Amino acid sequence: MLKKMPADIVKIDRAFVHGVDASNFDESFIQFIVAICHKVNIEVCAEGVETEAEFQILYPMNVDTIQGYYFGKPMREEEINQKLKAMVSSGPDAVK
Repeated sequence: MLKKMPADIVKIDRAFVHGVDASNFDESFIQFIVAICHKVNIEVCAEGVETEAEFQILYPMNVDTIQGYYFGKPMREEEINQKLKAMVSSGPDAVK
């Protein structure tokens, strides 16, 4: 599909992310996707990260973007702006 329809970003579905810490297949599959996409200059986003264990597996794989409830629930633009302003005013130690 990527050959016929070039993309800038490939999103790895939650079905592969969920329980990646307990599935050698899912971990290997994600590593393969990241490697092949990066080889052809396509970014990779892992979606649906909900646990620290999932994050700890994905982060070292050099996934370009990781998103999910582990970082926070969906918010309105105003809420995000307030949160970011609070983080900036608290200094670099507040960003985790």
